[in-house]
Amino acid sequence: MEIIFGQHVEMKLFIPLYQALYRNGSFGDLSVEPIWDNIPGKPPQNISAHATSTTSIRVEWNTLPDDSDIILLKVFYVTTSQQNEIIARTDVNVTNNNVEIGNLGKFVNYTVWVRSVSRRGLGISSLPIYVRTLEEVVPVNFTVRVMNMKWNINLSDPESESFKNLTRTIQQNVFVLYGLESSYLRDVQCHRFTNGSVLADMTIVYGQNVEPQQFATIYKALYKDGTLGNLSVQPVTDNVPGKPPTHVSAKSNTSTSIQVTWLCADCHQHNSTIGFLISYKLDNSNQTAGVVVNRTVRDFLISGLEKFTNYTIHVTSITMRGISMSSDKLSIRTLEDVPSLAPVNLRAHNTSSTSILVFWEPLPNDHVNGILLGYKVTYKKHGQIHARKQNISTMLNFTILSGLDKFAIYDVNVSAFTRVGNGPESNVTTSTDQDVPSLPPTDIRAYNTSSTSLMVTWNPVPQGFTHGVVLGYMVLFKRQKDVNNGYTNITSLVTSVQLTNLDKFTVYVIKVLAFTIKGNGAIANNTHVRTHEDVPSLPPKQLAAHNTSSTSLIVTWLPVPDGYVHGILRGYRLLFKIDQNSFYHNVTTVNQTFELIGLQKFTKYSVKVLAFTRIGDGNVSEHVVVVSTDEDVPSLPPQNVSSYNTSSTSLHVSWHVVPRGFVHGILLGYRVFYKVATEVRNNSVASTPETTREKVLQGLQKFTIYEITVVAFTRIGDGANSTRIFISTDEDIPSQPPVDLAAHNTSSTSLQVTWGEVPKGFVHGILQGYRVFYKRTSDENNSYVNSTTGPTERELHITGLEKFTAYSLKVLAFTRKGDGAFSVNISVLTDEDVPSLPPQSVQSYNTSSTSVNVTWREVSTGFVHGILRGYRVFYSATQHLRANARHAVVTANKRYVTLTGLNKFTNYTIQVAAFTRIGYGALSQEVIVSTDEDVPSLPPQNLWANNISSTALRITWNPVPPGFVHGILRGYRVLYRKTNEPSAPYTKITVAPGVRLKEIYGLKKFTNYTIRVLAFTIKGDGAESPPVNVSTDEDIPSEQPQNVYARDKASATVIYLSWERPPEHTIHGILRGYFIWYSIVRLGIHYKNPVFPQDYKKKQLPAASKSDALTNLESYANYRIRIAAFTSKGYGPIKDTSTRTCRCRPTIPTNWWNNPPYVSSQPDNNNNSSKESGIIPTILEQIVTHCCQECGQLGTTTIDFTTDADGSEAEKNGVIQVKDAISTKTMISFGIAGVMPQEKYYSPDGEAEYVPIMETPGVAFIVAEKR
Repeated sequence: MEIIFGQHVEMKLFIPLYQALYRNGSFGDLSVEPIWDNIPGKPPQNISAHATSTTSIRVEWNTLPDDSDIILLKVFYVTTSQQNEIIARTDVNVTNNNVEIGNLGKFVNYTVWVRSVSRRGLGISSLPIYVRTLEEVVPVNFTVRVMNMKWNINLSDPESESFKNLTRTIQQNVFVLYGLESSYLRDVQCHRFTNGSVLADMTIVYGQNVEPQQFATIYKALYKDGTLGNLSVQPVTDNVPGKPPTHVSAKSNTSTSIQVTWLCADCHQHNSTIGFLISYKLDNSNQTAGVVVNRTVRDFLISGLEKFTNYTIHVTSITMRGISMSSDKLSIRTLEDVPSLAPVNLRAHNTSSTSILVFWEPLPNDHVNGILLGYKVTYKKHGQIHARKQNISTMLNFTILSGLDKFAIYDVNVSAFTRVGNGPESNVTTSTDQDVPSLPPTDIRAYNTSSTSLMVTWNPVPQGFTHGVVLGYMVLFKRQKDVNNGYTNITSLVTSVQLTNLDKFTVYVIKVLAFTIKGNGAIANNTHVRTHEDVPSLPPKQLAAHNTSSTSLIVTWLPVPDGYVHGILRGYRLLFKIDQNSFYHNVTTVNQTFELIGLQKFTKYSVKVLAFTRIGDGNVSEHVVVVSTDEDVPSLPPQNVSSYNTSSTSLHVSWHVVPRGFVHGILLGYRVFYKVATEVRNNSVASTPETTREKVLQGLQKFTIYEITVVAFTRIGDGANSTRIFISTDEDIPSQPPVDLAAHNTSSTSLQVTWGEVPKGFVHGILQGYRVFYKRTSDENNSYVNSTTGPTERELHITGLEKFTAYSLKVLAFTRKGDGAFSVNISVLTDEDVPSLPPQSVQSYNTSSTSVNVTWREVSTGFVHGILRGYRVFYSATQHLRANARHAVVTANKRYVTLTGLNKFTNYTIQVAAFTRIGYGALSQEVIVSTDEDVPSLPPQNLWANNISSTALRITWNPVPPGFVHGILRGYRVLYRKTNEPSAPYTKITVAPGVRLKEIYGLKKFTNYTIRVLAFTIKGDGAESPPVNVSTDEDIPSEQPQNVYARDKASATVIYLSWERPPEHTIHGILRGYFIWYSIVRLGIHYKNPVFPQDYKKKQLPAASKSDALTNLESYANYRIRIAAFTSKGYGPIKDTSTRTCRCRPTIPTNWWNNPPYVSSQPDNNNNSSKESGIIPTILEQIVTHCCQECGQLGTTTIDFTTDADGSEAEKNGVIQVKDAISTKTMISFGIAGVMPQEKYYSPDGEAEYVPIMETPGVAFIVAEKR
C-alpha cells in the first residue's frame, strides 16, 4: 500500500502512522504487521543500554541504512525517579551505532530514549529503556577477637550451624549497633573464624554515601566500648578509614608558639587519611581555631598565641569523605616573656649646657609579662652609629644625665626589664644649649641664571662649629673691575640666593658668612662668576643679491657693529622665500657672502639676513632684497597625450599644455616624435606652433603599433618628453585557414579534434578564436554543427554523438573583422559501447530461509551496442544496500539463477544487467525479496531485575541484537521460578514485541528468584537469556514469635519471659530483633484499660534473644505483655500474653514505736536483740500471711520488725518519730491512731494507705487555764 502526503507535511503527522504499525499493530479494527516501509524519521531499531561504570552508561542501536533520511540522532536521558527535572541530551552522528554518556550520578536509575532528526524536523521517539549506573560501595575489613566465646572446631566450617549462627549474630549486632543509620549498610560478611579465643575475619560493606560518623560508630564499638552487641570483642586488624591520630603531644617552644606532634594511625597501611586538622582554643574561650595540613605532616608549630596562657589542643583525621575522628584533648601553657610595651610619655629637656633631665610614666602591670626588675636608660650622641652607649638603671621613673657636650644632640632610650630580658624601648632626642659659629659656610658655588642674574649656593657651617642655631647667611658681591668700590650685601635664611639686575656678560666677586643669635661668623674666600650671554641687538648692514643661474642666487652683507653683539658671534642666518609666498626658508653661514642653490627656475625671491650667538637670533635686517632666477627649458612634458587610429594608415594625436610654473620661460611650440614600436630606427618629427595641441600622422603601415611622444620647447631648448604611448592601425580578416587538422574517438559518443595555428603574417588582426564544424558523414545536406574555442585553444572534445557513427569535420580562424578561410574536410568514427537497456521483467521468490530464485527476459534488439557476453545478477541485504553487494555471472544463453547461502529472514535487493566486451550495461529496476523466517538465535540482551516490593519484581531487557531475530518478532516470554527449586518448571509470561519491561506480582516475600527471557517468532521460541537472580524485598514478619511463655507470680517486681523465633519462612527478611510492650491492666483490685501503644512501656531486644526479664514492676499487679519480631521494614503480628506479679515482696520492713499492750519490745537473751510482741504484731503476721499468700519459689512473705524502708532501725522513740519516718516506700508503719472509716494517711512525702485494725477506748480531758 502507499500513503501520499503533501509536500509540506510535518514530522508530527508520521508519528500516528508509526505508532499504529509498530506500537499498536492495528489500523482501527484491522490487525497489521509491518514488513517493509519508508516512514521518514523512524527511530533506530534494537536500542539497548548497559552501565559501564559508576558514572557512565553506553547506549547502542542498529546502524541506520545507507538510504535513510536521518541526518542526526538525539539521545535523551533523565533520572527515572525525577522525571520533572531537566532532560539531558547528546547529539550523535548517523554513522555511529552507539554513544557513551558520562558524568552521571552513581547508582542512579536512568530512563533513556532516542529520537531521529530528518530534514523535516525532529523524528519519532523510541520506546524508553531503563538502565542504572553501578554503585561505588565501600568495604571495610576487620579481624576481631571474640573474647566471651570458646573455640569450637565447627566454626571453621562455613556450612555448619555454628558458623551460620555466629555469622547471623554478628550481622544482627552490627545492624542493631547502627540502628536508624543501618540504611548506610549494604552487607555484613563473615569470611572465616579461626582459633585464638575466636578470631573473626569480616567485612562491613557500606553504601557509596557513607559518612565519617558511620566509621566512628564501629571504631567506638571496637576500640572504646569493646563490645558488639552481646559479644565482647577486641580488634586485631582493620582498615577503618579516618581513625584518630595517635601519640599526640604538645610542647611550648616560645611564649607565643606551641609545637604539636602526632602519628598517623593508618597512613602506612590503608592510605585513607588525606590530611589532619589541628584545633586549638583558649581555656577560657568558646572559639576554636584550626589549621589543615597534608597527610605527610607529623608536626605543626602553632604560632601567634597569647603569652603565658593555657590552651586546649586536639588533632583530627581528614579523609576524602570529610572530617573524621579526633584524638584526646591536651592542655598546655605558653612560656613567660619580656615586657611587651615600652615606657610611655618619655620626655627630656636641658637644664644646662652639660645636663639633661629625663622622665616617663610607670609601665602598666598587664604589659610586664613577668616581674618588673626596673628601667634601663641608655644615651649617646645623635647620629653617631658606632658610638659607645652609656647606660644607667633605676627603679624610679626619672633620672638626670650630666657631663654632656655643649650644644650636642643626644638620643635617649628607656626600657623596662624582667628576668627574661629587656622590653621594647621608648626614645627621645634633645640638645644642650648653643654658642656662636667658629667656621664660615663651605663649598660656595655661583653660576649665572641669565644675562642679568646669578645664583649663589653654599653648604652650612660644618657640624660642631655652629655652636648654636644658624639664624641666616649674608652674601656680599661687586663687579670684579670695581676694585675700589665696596660690597653690596643681601641676607638669606636658606643656603642659596639669586642676585638680579646685574650687567650682562660681566664677572662678579662674591663672599658668604653665617650668623647665629650670638653674632656673625667667619667670612668665606672670594668666588668669581660671569653673567650669561644674550642675542645681538642690531642686524648686519648693506644686504645685496643677484642670480648666477636659473636655480641659484649670490647674497652679500657687512657685519654687526661692535658693542651690539652681546656675546660670542656664532654666525649669520640667511632668510629667503619665493616673493609671493608667506614663509621663509633659512640657511646658516659664518661668512658674509652665500650662494643659494636648488631654487625654482625663472622665479622672484625675497632675501634678508640676521646675526646670532649661542643664546639665539638677533634682529633681522629691515631692508628686503627681491631678485629673480634665470630662464630654462620646460621641466614637465605636455600632459594627457592620447591617440587613436582613423584608418589602417593614419593616427590622430592630441595633448594638453605644460602646467603653469613648469615652462620656465616663454613657450615657442610643440614637437611630435613617432616610429614603429618594434623598430630601432630614429623617430620621425612633426612640429606645431605653441597655440596648436593636436596633429594627424598619415602614410603609416597597416595594423602596426607605433610609439609616440610629445615635447614643448623654449628659447633654451626642448623640454622633457611626455610618457610614451603605443597605438595600432586598424585590423583585417585572416587570409589562410589553420593547418594540421586531425581527430580520433575517445568513447562511443565523443571525438577529440586538434589543429595548428594560422601561418604567421596571415591573421591580419587579433585572433579571436577558432570554429570547428562537424556533421554525420551520411547526411547529404550541409547542416554543420559548429563549436567555438578561444585563440589559445587548438583542440576540442566533442561529446553527445551517436555511437559507432562516422563524422565529417573542418575548422577556420576568425578575428574581430570576421571568419577566415575553411580547412579541408576529414572523417572519423565513434567507438563501441555497453548495452543501453537492462534485461526486462526481472522477478524473484524465496525457495528457503537462505535461498531465492531470480528470472528475467533478454535485452531488446538494438540496445546491446555490441556482442552480448552474458548477464550479471547483483544482490545485497536491503538494510546494507551496496555496502556488501555480491553478484553472480550467468552466460548469455541463460535467463535465470538460484542465489544460495543468504541470511535468514532478510530483505535482499536484486538487479540484473547485460554486459558486452566494454562492460555491463544499465541495471534493471530493484526487486526486493525476503528469505523465509526462523527462530531467534540470540536471547534479549542486558536482562535486569530489581524488586519493587516484597511480592513484586520489575524485569527489563533490551531487544535481541540486530540480525539475530530471523523473523517478525511476535513478543517475549519472561520465565521465572524460585532459585532454590532448580528442578521446578519455569512460570512463563508472554508480552507484546514492543514491551521490554514487565512487573511480576504475587511472589513470595524475601525470596530469591531466577529470571530468564526469550524472544519468539512465528517459527517458535528463540534462545533463552542467561539467568538473573533477584530477591523480592524484605517485609514485616507474618507470624508471631512462637511458644511465648511468661512465668506467673515468679517475683513481686520481675516477670520472666521466654519465646522462640518465628518460623524462618515467615520472617520475610533479616530478623533485626524483638519489640516487647507491657502495661498494667490490674493493680491490686483496681482495673485499668491501657491504650496501645502510648500507655505501654517498650523494650527492644536483639535478634539472638530468646528470653528476657521485665524489672522494676509493681507488685500485686496483672500485666499484659505483647511481643513481636521485626525486620528493617517493621514489626510483624503481635503475640499477646498476660501474667501476674506476686502480691508482696519477700520481706516487708516496718516502722513502729514501743506502745504496750499494742506493741511491746522485750530483750531476746539468745541473740542480744529484742523480740516484738503485742496485739498489733500478732495481727500483722496473720494479715500478711493471709493477704500475700505464697509467691513461687520465694515462699511466704515475712515481716521485718528490725529495719525500716530506709535501712534504719524499725523501732522509733515515739509516735512523732514514727510519723516523721512515713514515706511512699513499701513499708508497714503501725501504732498510729486514727478513726475507723479512715482510708488515707497524708504525710509530707505523699499519700499512704491507712488500714484500721482495732478499736480502742479514748478519753477527752477539759482543762481550765489558770488566769
